[in-house]
Amino acid sequence: MSENARKPSIRFAGFDDAWEQRKLDDFVSSITRTDSESTAPVKMISAASGFINQSEKYSSDNAGQSLAKYILLKRGELAYNHGASKYKPYGSCFALNVDEARIPFVYHCFGVGDNNPYFTAIVLNDTRVDKQLRRLVSSGARMDGLLNISFEAYKTIEVMMPSNAEQDKIFKFFADLDNLITLHQRKYEKMVFIKKSMLEKMFPKNGSSIPEIRFVGFTDPWEQRKVINVAPLQRGFDLPRQKMQSGCYPVVMSNGISGYHSEYKVKAPGVVTGRSGTIGNIHYINQDYWPHNTALWVTDFRGNYPLYIFYMYQNLNLIRFGTGSGVPTLNRNDVHSVEVYLPRLKEQQRISTFLHDLDNLITLHQRKLEKLKNIKKSMLERMFV
Repeated sequence: MSENARKPSIRFAGFDDAWEQRKLDDFVSSITRTDSESTAPVKMISAASGFINQSEKYSSDNAGQSLAKYILLKRGELAYNHGASKYKPYGSCFALNVDEARIPFVYHCFGVGDNNPYFTAIVLNDTRVDKQLRRLVSSGARMDGLLNISFEAYKTIEVMMPSNAEQDKIFKFFADLDNLITLHQRKYEKMVFIKKSMLEKMFPKNGSSIPEIRFVGFTDPWEQRKVINVAPLQRGFDLPRQKMQSGCYPVVMSNGISGYHSEYKVKAPGVVTGRSGTIGNIHYINQDYWPHNTALWVTDFRGNYPLYIFYMYQNLNLIRFGTGSGVPTLNRNDVHSVEVYLPRLKEQQRISTFLHDLDNLITLHQRKLEKLKNIKKSMLERMFV
């Protein structure tokens, strides 16, 4: 490998030395210490973990108490879980960031000398290491759900390592980035929770004709009606993929917009949900559209505010009406017979505006979160060799 090939494409100022190719066996040391009197918590690493700031990605597991033996791991020491999963088919590694913990004996536990343990954990979770692990695992080599990789075999893995100073810089960058991702993840989850709570509290329940939370100035009881008399549903129109012609009108299938056609069947606005396959998701369409035959669409808003109908259907939790064990199907007749309570038009508009603003905030945080995750993915590719 040439010297330039041993340098990442993005680096911090002041670092220009080529990284060194090293076998784990050159700098790792096995940890086998046990302490039957230890009160340290048992830590189980999930297959999706393995980066940094993972205090919320691995957790105490009471089921683990039944294991006969634990290794006592201390801060900055590493463990490799060689359990396969769809997220991490060749296992996952982490560096402990609490003072101490008891780790199931089936994990490979080790120290990394004077190298930055958290940087090393990032390297050992990289896809470039996964390729080497794949070569170590013969087809079907499993042992009670574990990859048949001994610690001696694991130590043959080769990694590219920079100086300790550069390791520290890179780790600090990703630690800060992970903190930012966690912050936006929490904001996103908080807004999703608030919306879920508001949907429950701003619509009547348990036979009541008024909701638990209401805007000032609205006191009239809501009217009880069947869904068929509020916003009836109809099956969409067939449109094979090969007959779709490029255009500006969205084709709305069971899981949302999946293409654009040169013609439309329904004038906007529209409320559409899945009929077959993906059910329970509600889509609000603000332009003329073609509802596909895998979907159900509202044929008549009966004088109601269309955006309110969108949230009313969200509140109905249509997935509970799904039938079929293979491909879930939604029968509109089951939905039509449901009794709902309906406010006057002005209250519908106030409720819809409030929930729509919440949706905009959720989308904002979701986009920021996705952007940060994409930045992290890109940096992982370009800041390592």
